[in-house]
Amino acid sequence: MNEVIYLVQRARMRAMELNGQLAVRYGIASEQLPIGALKMAGNHSVVATELLTHYLRVWSNSAAVSANVVSLQPENAERVVEVTKAILVLCISAFEFSLKQAVEADPKKLSSLSGRVDLRKIIDASATAMLIPAAEKFGWEGVIELRNSMVHNNGIAEKTETYHLPAGPTISLYAGKTIQGELGLFAEVLVWSVEAFARWCDGFLR
Repeated sequence: MNEVIYLVQRARMRAMELNGQLAVRYGIASEQLPIGALKMAGNHSVVATELLTHYLRVWSNSAAVSANVVSLQPENAERVVEVTKAILVLCISAFEFSLKQAVEADPKKLSSLSGRVDLRKIIDASATAMLIPAAEKFGWEGVIELRNSMVHNNGIAEKTETYHLPAGPTISLYAGKTIQGELGLFAEVLVWSVEAFARWCDGFLR
């Protein structure tokens, strides 16, 4: 539990640090597209930290008096997963919105885009245009599949695939199966996504 809280706090810290660095580097306001989404991610992470810290405090206080602590551990783990899953979805949605708005405002950066634009199309075009490292494209695909499975398919994967996020966690999906992973999986993916989104912003604004 402490490790999960640490990861969410790290996501918050890095989101705010990277937002400030990019604002200075490109002479823009911290709320401006696309970097404003990093501030949104930081705010979402604050909420997650508050909820997880509250749970930890309640469970710690209950441990000394409750005979059911061990039996409640699976339920507690579910709460942790639900909180981190929700925050990850919110952050990825903020990133997608900002990417789409930024591309719409400056379409020449990714002139190959056409038709209905979504996060996957933007990442594909960004890799082709070398706005992001080619190795990150597969990582983004894993994040997108994870998010889409949670939002559109009740957490059940539609394909079998293993995604090794560069310098990050591994996302393992099995078609027709509910997504499983370590307790901190969604928090780890959140940290990776914050860093990857900031790299996209840097490439797009350069």
